[in-house]
Amino acid sequence: MAAPPPYVLAEWLLEEASNREFQPVQEVLQIALSFRMRGNSPEENAEISEQTALPLIRELENRVAIDRSDGVTPAFEISSEGKTAYFRIIDAPEQPLLTKLKSMPPNEFEKFCANILTNLGATSYIIGGPNDKGVDFTAINLQLGEKVKLAPRTSRAIVIGQAKRYADQNITECDMREFIGGAILQADNLRIANVYDAGLLSPISFAYWTTSDFHHLARKYARRMGIWYLNGIGLAQLAMRAGVEVK
Repeated sequence: MAAPPPYVLAEWLLEEASNREFQPVQEVLQIALSFRMRGNSPEENAEISEQTALPLIRELENRVAIDRSDGVTPAFEISSEGKTAYFRIIDAPEQPLLTKLKSMPPNEFEKFCANILTNLGATSYIIGGPNDKGVDFTAINLQLGEKVKLAPRTSRAIVIGQAKRYADQNITECDMREFIGGAILQADNLRIANVYDAGLLSPISFAYWTTSDFHHLARKYARRMGIWYLNGIGLAQLAMRAGVEVK
């Protein structure tokens, strides 16, 4: 059986790994493969692990770099010593919150996302429902930074958001493209309804927040388009920074 591409192996490893102490990447991957490729013999999985170790390590290092550039604390750590790379899961204080979010009813999760923006100083609204056209929450008057106070209301940011409460279903590039189509129209409606708070040139942030994660092509699309995308770990970290809890 052909070896899966590095991004798939990385997702498998992150979903199956539980080691809090450093272990060689090849060993951790071989354990993950024993769950994901049950039809293979241990020898076959060991061979795949050896053949794909280098591209997998590069994929994991790239994910760490992307998370840090996005302001997210990575959920794992990878370290090299000589020719061997080691991997471990990091104990994350946001994990209990994320577990609660994954069990929330979708409408409650939409409120939770809106509450984050409220705590960040914006005026937020819930839009979700059968006719939401892919937009679940919006906000106006979001300051462009914690230290930016002297700014007219119409120069503050508008947020148009999608909230997806999934347990393990990754967001695809197609999902994000569909969201952008409805979000652009919603942004125009929001301006019309709030003429004193949202101008024609008010900055807009299109937010896609989920409790699961993003397919690698969805991440690439989001970064190219400038979408404020947050996976479960990133969203839980933002909620904690904003002081939003699940009651």
